[in-house]
Amino acid sequence: MFHPARFAPWSAPDKGNYFDKWYWFFVRPLLIPVPRGKARAEMRSLVKIIHVLRNGGIIIFFPEGGRTFKGTTFLFSKKKKALRTLRNGIGDIVCKSNATVVPVWVDGAENVLPNNGAMIPRLWHPVRIKVGKPMDYNHGEALDRKQVTNEIADALLQLADED
Repeated sequence: MFHPARFAPWSAPDKGNYFDKWYWFFVRPLLIPVPRGKARAEMRSLVKIIHVLRNGGIIIFFPEGGRTFKGTTFLFSKKKKALRTLRNGIGDIVCKSNATVVPVWVDGAENVLPNNGAMIPRLWHPVRIKVGKPMDYNHGEALDRKQVTNEIADALLQLADED
């Protein structure tokens, strides 16, 4: 599979919101679009994602499956930070690719790009990015997708509470 920036990470965004818009043309070579609600097309995207990971690629995921504020079910950290319930697709991908997962928690992005339709980013608001310890799933043993998904969610919630 051709990748123009060999060491740049791939991303798996929603096809309708990020891939199909003309102004994302410059990052399209780095995207594996996921068309929501179309089971066969979603599966083709998952196969591409697994292929990239098995071949040493890096992919950035947002496993909540959408914006946190639009969620209906949540997990909460001890300090009451909300995480939308993760979709099991992330567990499937990890189980089938044996990928190493590096959890990342982003705090404050909702203040930079608020959910009120504002078009101009508010770059004066602070954003805090917390990077967790790598979670290695390359042990050759059978993995349970729900267990992997829960472990990733737990790691994210622990990061949310770190100072």
